[in-house]
Amino acid sequence: METARALNSVATTNCSDAGKWRSEYSDALLGKHVTVVAEADDGGRRHTQEVASFVDLDAASVKVIELP
Repeated sequence: METARALNSVATTNCSDAGKWRSEYSDALLGKHVTVVAEADDGGRRHTQEVASFVDLDAASVKVIELP
């Protein structure tokens, strides 16, 4: 989160493990440019796609990246 702050951005995460995203979490991202960072495993990738699909309904833009 400190890296995000240094880039004049905001970082957040959802509670619990992969697969626990709730659609209402996306409300706070309305009109924002969002980057979803994937965990580099199958569960993390599935979760990332789920989150991106929910966020895409409300956000100005959605980008998905996976760090090595």
